[in-house]
Amino acid sequence: MGPWRMNGYKKLRWLSLIATLYGLNFRTFL
Repeated sequence: MGPWRMNGYKKLRWLSLIATLYGLNFRTFL
């Protein structure tokens, strides 16, 4: 029950990080 939950948490962290980076790039392009 633990390992896959941690893996999903890491994936969510990476997705949020990438989303913020894309948001910053989008703002600079605008």
